[in-house]
Amino acid sequence: MSIIEPKYLTFDDLLKKKLFVIPTYQRAYSWGTKQRLELFKDIERIPNWKDSDRRHFMATIVLLNKPHEKEKVGSDEYIKYEVVDG
Repeated sequence: MSIIEPKYLTFDDLLKKKLFVIPTYQRAYSWGTKQRLELFKDIERIPNWKDSDRRHFMATIVLLNKPHEKEKVGSDEYIKYEVVDG
């Protein structure tokens, strides 16, 4: 049985040592160039914020942890996470 563990993560912690996989049951990716550029511009601005308590809200991302499924990329090993929603 899976246990749901809500976590509040920084963007850096969200990406650290994780490999995200889009399962075949997910709908097709729908963002265009405009949406991607806006997201990346927002992320690039974060280090320049004057208020250290300010956070960029990225909404909820639901991941299925696959701890027994790991993949090596170069000399690093990443745990696979299926993107269920987000």
